[in-house]
Amino acid sequence: MYTFKQDGDRFVVSIDNHQELMGAIAAFCQEQGILAGEVSGIGAVNNATLRFLNPATKHYVDKTFEEQMEISSLVGNISEKDGKVYLHLHANFGRADYTVVG
Repeated sequence: MYTFKQDGDRFVVSIDNHQELMGAIAAFCQEQGILAGEVSGIGAVNNATLRFLNPATKHYVDKTFEEQMEISSLVGNISEKDGKVYLHLHANFGRADYTVVG
C-alpha cells in the first residue's frame, strides 16, 4: 500500500500506484499511531473524487474525475474523530490540457 522513511517525528510516505490516496494516508496514520499532524504532498493520480460544500444547502456535492492528473498541491491536517484518524485535505490537480481542478 505504501513505503515510508522516518526522520525524527517526520515521515515521508510514498503511496503505491493505484492505491486510494485518502485510505492509504489514513491507514498509515492509524498504523503509526498518528492522531494529529500536518500533511503535504505532490504526485499523480488516475482519478479523484472532489467534494464541494454547497453553502446554501450545507451539503457536500461530490464530483469524480476519471483521468490521469498531477497533484500540484496537497495540504491538510490529521486529527481524531470518534477514535479514528480523520483527514481534512485540500488539493489541486493538473490536467493534461493544463487546466486545474481542486
